[in-house]
Amino acid sequence: MVFTLPLPSPTSCPRSSNRVFVERRKRFLSSAQKHGVDDLALASGWARARNFAHNEYPFRAESHFLWLVGRHIEGALLDYRESEGWALYWDSLPPELSLWLGPQQSAEALSDEIELEVRPLAMYQPQSIQRLPAILPCQDEGSQDWLNSLTGRDLEAQSGAQLVAQDAQLAKVMVELRLKADEAALEQLRYAA
Repeated sequence: MVFTLPLPSPTSCPRSSNRVFVERRKRFLSSAQKHGVDDLALASGWARARNFAHNEYPFRAESHFLWLVGRHIEGALLDYRESEGWALYWDSLPPELSLWLGPQQSAEALSDEIELEVRPLAMYQPQSIQRLPAILPCQDEGSQDWLNSLTGRDLEAQSGAQLVAQDAQLAKVMVELRLKADEAALEQLRYAA
């Protein structure tokens, strides 16, 4: 006799509350500032192509972005500046695409949902050439090129081992915090197991 357990549907996965991500951003920021990182930017990335440009894998945000925001938001940039605080830069899709893609979330609705100010991507500007934000590299070249063009940086994708200066400090903070799973992370791990 073979026993099989019914697998839960992916939509039944427990979703962490927004408070979890607000608290993570506070802990992350506190630790980053202790390491001398005052300005930072993290990309969510873009869907990756399979065998040609318009045949894409389902989108999954970069892990560090997901750990701090909790949502898979394609083409978004999470930014922190000492002078302005946290903001998410993202462009909602034009309403006419709803016919093809279904209802689209507005920037205002997303802002309320994730408890972050959401600004249009066109408003993003690094503070100055002398003060470029610390960033972490993306996993694919296309997303990294996009991040580099926005931030004025020149990092290669998947170059975490070669990071220096503020980027290395930012990576160190991220690794230290993510190695200690909070209760929300433990709940997700239990669910996955």
